[in-house]
Amino acid sequence: EARLFALRQVAASAYEMKNLALMEKSYRELLTAPGVAAPQAREARYWLAWLAQSQGKYIDAANAFGQLVAENVQDDFSARARYRQGMCYYQAGSHKEAATIFLTILTDYPTIEIGHEELLWLGGWFVRNHEAEKADRVYESLLKLTNNPSVVAMALYRQAEMRRENRQWDAAAEKYRQLIGRQDANFTALSYYGLGVSLFEAGQVDAAAQAYAQAK
Repeated sequence: EARLFALRQVAASAYEMKNLALMEKSYRELLTAPGVAAPQAREARYWLAWLAQSQGKYIDAANAFGQLVAENVQDDFSARARYRQGMCYYQAGSHKEAATIFLTILTDYPTIEIGHEELLWLGGWFVRNHEAEKADRVYESLLKLTNNPSVVAMALYRQAEMRRENRQWDAAAEKYRQLIGRQDANFTALSYYGLGVSLFEAGQVDAAAQAYAQAK
């Protein structure tokens, strides 16, 4: 047990010092050490997968993280491995796999915070693949997770555009109004134009004209 404890301590110190070679050596020794318990082995495997990811071996790392998830052990490493697996596929350009995993995380691991950039990408990916319902779920999750003004504005704008493209005129108008209320200079003119189109198609011609006037 003393050797196992020492190996974990050395690995943790190597991580802090960014000595990745020593970190890898320590975790590999821990993984094969006599008497290593299952939780310690999972810890070692998680960090070895993390090292593979940091070295740009994204698919190898994704597979290793996936094995941890597949064991269905209720520990902290399962949730973290799921997120890392999605990031590996994202970094490798395997977008379909990444999108599937990130959406699963939103549903099954609500405590895991996916980055704003990844969530915006995920919503856009579903939009491009004509999966509006999934895209909307992503944007709704994003709106709940952050108060970042530029991120919130982008999410609202994309929601409004989706509703307009799907001819949901009243719902689109509501989203455009929410965005206008935020007074984001990057989206004000676009939002007034989208609002004008939505109101016109909904038969509210006078209100549409007022919105078009604000878009200029």
